Amino acid sequence: ESTGTDIYILGAKKDPDWIHQTAISVLDFFFYAIFMNDLEVVIRENDQEVLIRKDKLPDLIDWYTEYCKDKEIEFDAPVFW
Repeated sequence: ESTGTDIYILGAKKDPDWIHQTAISVLDFFFYAIFMNDLEVVIRENDQEVLIRKDKLPDLIDWYTEYCKDKEIEFDAPVFW
């Protein structure tokens, strides 16, 4: 059995990259909790999903570092890695 909180955002203006932008924010602002294995986040819409948890951090940091360079988006989580 797992416990947790589901967050639903209704009526938000949807950017085509909203899932990745949300993942970037989660990694930036909740890095320590994820690293300490206190937080897992699933961002999902239809068949697209990003799973953020401790064992996925190396791949996520690498992927989002490149993604942010291409999109010219600030990404601070690699500083903590």
